[in-house]
Amino acid sequence: MTSKVTLFINQLPYSATREDVAAHFAQAAGTTAAALLPSCRLVLKDGAFKGTAFVDVTDFESCDRGLALHQSQFKASSDGSSRRINVREAVSKTRLEQIAERSKFSRNQGPLGKDRKGKEVVGEVDPQRKRKGEALEGEGCIEAR
Repeated sequence: MTSKVTLFINQLPYSATREDVAAHFAQAAGTTAAALLPSCRLVLKDGAFKGTAFVDVTDFESCDRGLALHQSQFKASSDGSSRRINVREAVSKTRLEQIAERSKFSRNQGPLGKDRKGKEVVGEVDPQRKRKGEALEGEGCIEAR
């Protein structure tokens, strides 16, 4: 089955071009750099390249070969600058929103959803006791009020 898969690449040198990205991923995609060029998109902010790109490949095998380039050395042709890049499978905006919603919690809420407001330290902790949990009952215990 053939399906378009998008690779997310970051940590690219700021001097990298679409041609550089296409050349780096062409073999993994099983095509030439010229054929892959239309599938390469660079992320710009205020007209400047920010070191992030997306590359569309035609199938899951090409995606796997592209993912194998994670932490590979990428060299920009314009100035010869080189960086170790990160390659991941791209995630849709809808999926990103779901992940963000699931992991969101406020400053006053712990990861288990328990409210931490109103808790205060009661008593004093012996300064020589450095490890957490060594305080005796009534000494440095945290209670919700």
